[in-house]
Amino acid sequence: MQALLIMLVFSACGWGSVSTKFTTGTSPTIAYTALKQQAPMNFVELGGGTFQMGSPESEEGAKPWEQPAHLVTVSPFLISETEVTVAQWEAVMGDGASVDRDNGDYPVGEITWCDAISFANRLSLLEGLPAAYTGVQRCPSSRTAGWDEGVAGFRLPTEAEWEYAARAGTTSRFWSGDSEIDLARVGWYDKNAGSVHRVKEKPPNPWGLYDIHGSVWEWVWDGFAPYTSRRERDPVSAPGRDLRHVARGGGYWHGSADGARCASRRVLMEGDRGWDWSRDMGFRLALSASR
Repeated sequence: MQALLIMLVFSACGWGSVSTKFTTGTSPTIAYTALKQQAPMNFVELGGGTFQMGSPESEEGAKPWEQPAHLVTVSPFLISETEVTVAQWEAVMGDGASVDRDNGDYPVGEITWCDAISFANRLSLLEGLPAAYTGVQRCPSSRTAGWDEGVAGFRLPTEAEWEYAARAGTTSRFWSGDSEIDLARVGWYDKNAGSVHRVKEKPPNPWGLYDIHGSVWEWVWDGFAPYTSRRERDPVSAPGRDLRHVARGGGYWHGSADGARCASRRVLMEGDRGWDWSRDMGFRLALSASR
């Protein structure tokens, strides 16, 4: 079987400050060779750092469940530069899961949280890595899906990792600024999209990530939990018994400017599929740096 090519772009980011410095290496390091000719998946390695997670009360569009803003430190990790595409999905899963998409360069859509972790496990096995998730085969009919954090396989980013990567050292509503004009320059959302767009049509954030605002909503691992003012390190909210999970980033179909903010949190059930709003539900993958 051919293999999926995964390229790691190495970079560094400072510790201990809310605004962190990031530099990208000029030569990406190829770490895997799977599906090389069909669906390369690039990962950017982020150094750990400390940032302010959540929205201040003064932020336009801020919601109570995004507060209080609090300091969070994350460890180094890797995250894919784009959302998982149709071509990558079909290479791993063998079937389509999207509407309005006839090209492999589009982000895959109509994805449930269970679909996303199933994809991560299957890709891990294809690449000779141990699966990061357990109990996937019973998702969502059972509350048994779990994450072995010591395992090196592909996974969803945590909610904290996602926001850290999205902000890329900035503190504004969007990595590109505070205004809707700033958003429109870098993301597809309900006011400018019209329909789904291919990945990488908009510029990446300073840390090399494309479509972090808009395009499709991105599932993260965490179940929904309210924030506290306590400073945290690598926080993870385990999925709860109510099966509610968080999605981030906004979408092209059901994604307002407020929903595309770095701090915005959307709460959905892990097995929901088929509703009109699900067409812009997708995901991107992560890897632990210590894999």
